[in-house]
Amino acid sequence: MKLGMHLEQKQIISQQMIQTLKVLEMNVTELEAYLTRLSAENPVVELEPSEYRKETEDLALARQAEFERKLEWLSSADRQNRTYYADDAPDQGLNAVQDPASSGETLAEHLHTQLLLKEYTARDFRILDFMARSLDSRGYFTEPLAIVTEHFSVTEDEAESLLRKLQELEPAGVGARDLKECLLLQLRRHSGDLIFHFSKDGTSSALTAEELLESAKMTELAEQLVLHHLEDIARNHIDLIARKRGTTVPAVEAACSLIRRLNPKPGNAFSDGRALPYVRPDVIVIRREDAPDFDVLVNDYQCPRLSVNSFYEALAQETDNPEAKKYLREKLAQIAQAKADLVNRSSTLSRVAGLLVRLQSSFFLRGPGFRSPMVLSDLAGPLSLHESTVSRALKDKYLQCSWGVFPMNYFLNAAAVRKSAEEDGTGTDQVYRALQEVIDAEDKRKPLSDEKICAALADRGIQIARRTVNKYRKELGIPDKSGRKVTGDIR
Repeated sequence: MKLGMHLEQKQIISQQMIQTLKVLEMNVTELEAYLTRLSAENPVVELEPSEYRKETEDLALARQAEFERKLEWLSSADRQNRTYYADDAPDQGLNAVQDPASSGETLAEHLHTQLLLKEYTARDFRILDFMARSLDSRGYFTEPLAIVTEHFSVTEDEAESLLRKLQELEPAGVGARDLKECLLLQLRRHSGDLIFHFSKDGTSSALTAEELLESAKMTELAEQLVLHHLEDIARNHIDLIARKRGTTVPAVEAACSLIRRLNPKPGNAFSDGRALPYVRPDVIVIRREDAPDFDVLVNDYQCPRLSVNSFYEALAQETDNPEAKKYLREKLAQIAQAKADLVNRSSTLSRVAGLLVRLQSSFFLRGPGFRSPMVLSDLAGPLSLHESTVSRALKDKYLQCSWGVFPMNYFLNAAAVRKSAEEDGTGTDQVYRALQEVIDAEDKRKPLSDEKICAALADRGIQIARRTVNKYRKELGIPDKSGRKVTGDIR
């Protein structure tokens, strides 16, 4: 056995440093909750109202004027900012904005109202109401029917029959168990409407008998496509579907057009019964009047301020009880550390946001579509910060400017080709725009492959790989070559 000595460096993160990093990660809402929790746990802590709430009447009036100036500047380009600045208005001078999600009718309530208007036995009503309240946000019934049979002691056939009754309610497609059934329910409702309009009771219709017959045939074909060709429809394989069904391409296109007009999520039009939280921006960017510069404000003035209870502070100095002295000193140290963490958070966030605005000045001047290439190292290097620190400063935080409210991570976008970006300022947004323009200009009868799109972008001076074209195309929601192909006349 040999004995020896060697030097080794290890980075040890203290509990204090971990807490500092946690505070840095907090957005303004989390920070407010943290301070409230700290005051509840530490008797030495007192939460003072923010300076904003303690202003004198004269200062409040001055701030009101300043606020209105900011609001006027922001709202000139973006109405949504009124919502996010509502809390900034002194004395809540603006009318409160009501959350539509919290006040609207839920799907379960809508179905319950319809059930009340029909004649059911008490047992059937309870089961139907239970099913209505078991639907997911799309309006689908995804629970196993065994839950109904066990809970209400009914047979599976009875449960299935009651589910079909639920599916007869409005909106069409509600109560479906999957996408295919949802679309079929709507198509069959459409077929029923056609029969109603051309019934023997003399119901009038704006369609002729021939048009009704043609519409019925199209609906029947649409049902077959939903049953057997949903994946082909998604890929726009019209020719293939026509060959498989032994029909014409125009007939398939008409049936696909009908299917695309259906609602795959009938429950989405209703409230979920929960209030949607508004995003509170952590950073506010204001354009200076008659100047190219921007003011970057960290939104921490709305949070309460930490202070020390004077009684406990004096007691820590005067008490002779060693246990009490130790306890109070620990609590005083905790608040001192919390204050230091808050200062560090505000300072770091201010520095990072300030540099971000300078690097993305084209965006703040010209709007979405003009982001410059930027990665974490572009912020970390000039600020002498570690990339992980910058990442924490941006995490889950929002920035508000005249163009709207954006996640701060939104501004991190690598250039498609860094060298090209440095030479001509081509970033991801510019590549997106060029790619969209190339696809918009293509012949829809013969759409371009990703490789040809790559070549077309190269002609514009944008050098990116085919797989990057594929990635960006998917991010823009643009289908592949076969999915963009159009047959027949293009109007």
